[in-house]
Amino acid sequence: MLNCREVVASATDYLNDDLPPLRRLRLRFHLLICRHCRRFLRQIQLTSATVARLTETTLSPDDIERQARRLRQHRQHQPLTGDPPKPLD
Repeated sequence: MLNCREVVASATDYLNDDLPPLRRLRLRFHLLICRHCRRFLRQIQLTSATVARLTETTLSPDDIERQARRLRQHRQHQPLTGDPPKPLD
């Protein structure tokens, strides 16, 4: 089984489906028992999805500040249950 550091080091390859089958299986097994790594991977996925949707031309400085404010509020009210974060839209 992989440890948390190995999961972090392999996260991008895992999400891009670039891991060899045995390593992918070992990582998935670790995710079954480690809620912290599950949360980490969800954060990486959310960040990637958000960045993919954004371009410099679509956001004004006011839009950026509004999103940052919403993120700060979201973090203040997010329970530490391991539930996936909700999209900010």
